[in-house]
Amino acid sequence: MLSSSPLVAFVPTTDYARAEAFYVGILGLRALESSPYALVLEAAGTVLRVTGVVT
Repeated sequence: MLSSSPLVAFVPTTDYARAEAFYVGILGLRALESSPYALVLEAAGTVLRVTGVVT
């Protein structure tokens, strides 16, 4: 069942702008969506969701 489902990875961040600069600017991942809640990226067919957290 899960072996045929697409994977979505979650990454927490305390600095949304810095995370976006790193994943998009340095690693070159393609942004699929950007909202106040999450930055959604595509990484070689896997969706990576960077979400802001409060510490």
